[in-house]
Amino acid sequence: QEYGSIVSSFIGFLERLPSDIGGPAKLEVPMNADRAAARLIDKGPAREFVVAVAGFGWWGQHISGRLKNHAAITLAGVIEPDENRREMVAAGGITLFADLGAVLALDEVDAVILTTPNLLHEEQVIACANAGKHVFCEKPLALTAASARRAVAAVTAAGVQLGIGHE
Repeated sequence: QEYGSIVSSFIGFLERLPSDIGGPAKLEVPMNADRAAARLIDKGPAREFVVAVAGFGWWGQHISGRLKNHAAITLAGVIEPDENRREMVAAGGITLFADLGAVLALDEVDAVILTTPNLLHEEQVIACANAGKHVFCEKPLALTAASARRAVAAVTAAGVQLGIGHE
């Protein structure tokens, strides 16, 4: 059940992406990892879709673990500034980035999944948008309506997609 909701949210996000990186085809909402990969692969010719996960708390660990060996999505790595969690990332065999800026500078990264503390979301969404990266942000998008409007304005101006995870 938990995995199905992750995939449902992320598949909806993928469907809104430009066709050369996975969208905009309609997908059935898969109920397990094998069906999720099959649906993405069956969409036809598309280049590799590369994501980075920001934050390696419980939810970031869960999402990274699900994407680490995914058949249709490449996990570029995890952004984690906390030293203790950085050791966990490295121990899991996942590429580690110390800060968001390092990932935003990589041309091959298409999107960033934000599983960071809520108070960072606005700033991070805007930074991703300004770098031309699609953003999948775990809820809440922001702590105030004004903050959410600024984040949405940034992705709109940049022409990138914003997805909101709702578990």
